Amino acid sequence: MFCYHFTTKKALSKIRKDNFLNPNTKLFQIKNINRLHKKYGMGNKDYKSVKNFARKLPKNNFIVAIPKSRFKDWTKSGLIKDIYHFIKPDYRLEFEIPKNCRIFAREHIYQSPKEVIKKHKKKMYMNVPEPHKTNIWIKYFKSTKRIKKEKDLKNIKVPEIWLSCKIPFNQIKITKLKIGH
Repeated sequence: MFCYHFTTKKALSKIRKDNFLNPNTKLFQIKNINRLHKKYGMGNKDYKSVKNFARKLPKNNFIVAIPKSRFKDWTKSGLIKDIYHFIKPDYRLEFEIPKNCRIFAREHIYQSPKEVIKKHKKKMYMNVPEPHKTNIWIKYFKSTKRIKKEKDLKNIKVPEIWLSCKIPFNQIKITKLKIGH
């Protein structure tokens, strides 16, 4: 399966220096779950359920990517614009996932501008009022599942994939993004 990963000029320099795109993002962070519970009033039942779900997930770091074959879904949902807005990437990296890589997938449609406008009349997930914002996050988080092949993504509308492996720099195709994307 081929993927896209978006990155900044500074991050690309580190990838070049390391000679690898290294996993550096946690699949989950208990502190995020605790914050939703304490600050935003996630109910005790949801809190326990999400925490128990999180305990079963690997604790190591991952590379977050988009399946190349599903890039259209990300564009139609409006999430590519969110990537440009929040990450402000300078480059799109393209690579094939190595055979020995552990892969997880999440359904990202819940946080997409298209879905948020349709269900909550807001332009961005960040503007959705509580408790709806927390409920969206819970659905997104609990959609995490292990996959082995691209066909395992067929029931996911806007798949976000999480890769446990390093990607050798010489196996990455780099595309400079146009200013203003």
